[in-house]
Amino acid sequence: MKNAREDLAGSVSGRFSPEDWRAILIKAHEKWLRKRREEGMDAAQAWREVVLDFVHNDCWGFASDYRPSKDPGRRRNLGLSLLLRALFALTVTKIAIMWFGQIYSRSDDPQDGWIFFLVLLLVVGNFAYFLWRTRHYRDDDSNGPV
Repeated sequence: MKNAREDLAGSVSGRFSPEDWRAILIKAHEKWLRKRREEGMDAAQAWREVVLDFVHNDCWGFASDYRPSKDPGRRRNLGLSLLLRALFALTVTKIAIMWFGQIYSRSDDPQDGWIFFLVLLLVVGNFAYFLWRTRHYRDDDSNGPV
């Protein structure tokens, strides 16, 4: 019974949900014990009978159409997102920093200083938002770069 999952699902196309697996294994164990007690079979023969019963009776009515939910941490277009944010950071925010920076350096008005530092805060906030949004990203490529 230690290879019960492999024995039972060896000829089944598809996957069972974790709840179905628990129910299947409990039912298989009960059938195995019943065959050993009532019919006096040895452990290996009783297990073969249980596996055959599982296969011949259409997986005891359990549907093998389970699909695990997609991982929300996986982003497909991270490179495109990084490119767009870098383009925004390299053009719009740099122009804003240079424009408001030159106004701040020429003016004695403290309001111009606040606007300039607000633009600087916008640039830092934009980068922090990108890092926060992609914090759960995992690269599934374990082979490394090609």
